[in-house]
Amino acid sequence: MPRSALKLALTAAALSLTGACASVPSQPTPPRAPGQGEPSLAQQARGAQPARARYLPYAGAPIDHFNWMGYIEGWEALSDSELVVFVGASGAYMLTVWSPCGTRGLPWVNHIELTRSIAGSVYARFDSVRVDRMSCPIAEIRPIDLRRMRAAARAASAAPAAETPPPPPK
Repeated sequence: MPRSALKLALTAAALSLTGACASVPSQPTPPRAPGQGEPSLAQQARGAQPARARYLPYAGAPIDHFNWMGYIEGWEALSDSELVVFVGASGAYMLTVWSPCGTRGLPWVNHIELTRSIAGSVYARFDSVRVDRMSCPIAEIRPIDLRRMRAAARAASAAPAAETPPPPPK
């Protein structure tokens, strides 16, 4: 058998096997924002609770600005026009930007930048979130109470352990 015919036969066999494997139904995986690794055990335990629902109870009233030293420790997209930015050990802010931000929306963005209009501060209506070479003006800034959020998470994780009845005596 000539070498090219052998290659053709092997390729056809591989494609037919691939097609057979592709027809097996699989569970769809929920999309994660790029740049975010595998979810932690705590994230998996939260299940399908939307990110916005996790942060909204701990969001304060809108503020005009927050101080920022130029380093973003992390961020999470909540929707096409909302994100939470972590800036420092205890600073987190929910930002609402003009929608849509980026070419496909915030959940699909790999990298963000913030502008600072006045020395070390980010202002609503003056500064922007930069995404995919686009500037998305910040419409609203709301501080997130991370201490209260962490305390509630600790209480929720301790509650099931406290509700477990002791084993019956033998």
